[in-house]
Amino acid sequence: EDILLPAKNTSLLLDALDKTLRVNSYSNQNIIFDNLSMLVLSVGFEKTYSFIQYALELLSSKKATAVFLFSPSAHDEKVASGIRSLFNDQIRYGENGLEIVKLYEPKSVRMDVALIGEVKTEKRK
Repeated sequence: EDILLPAKNTSLLLDALDKTLRVNSYSNQNIIFDNLSMLVLSVGFEKTYSFIQYALELLSSKKATAVFLFSPSAHDEKVASGIRSLFNDQIRYGENGLEIVKLYEPKSVRMDVALIGEVKTEKRK
C-alpha cells in the first residue's frame, strides 16, 4: 500500500513510519523514501539529518529493508557528505548502472541503503 504524506512535516512522517512498522511487525517490510534531497530543500539539512537518525533508529529493530533515495549533486559537498555519513550501506546509480559504494557486513542480515546518484528514467514505447 502506498502512503503519501506532506514532506515538510517530519514528525508526521516519523509517526507514520512507526505505526506502519508496529502494525506489520511480524512480516518483512520494504520502505522507500523518495527522496531525501527534496526533504533537505524543503525543511533544511538539520531537520533532515535528525529525521534520518530517528527513522534509522525505528528501522533498526524491525524486519524491514529501507531504501533512501538521494541526489548529492543537488547539494553542496558538506550536506551530501553529512547525509552519506548516516548510512552503513550505499549504492550508486550512474552511467555504469548500480555500483556498490560502501557495504557493511553486520552479524545479522539487515540493510538500510542510501541510493546515491541521479536517477534517470527512460520512456518505454
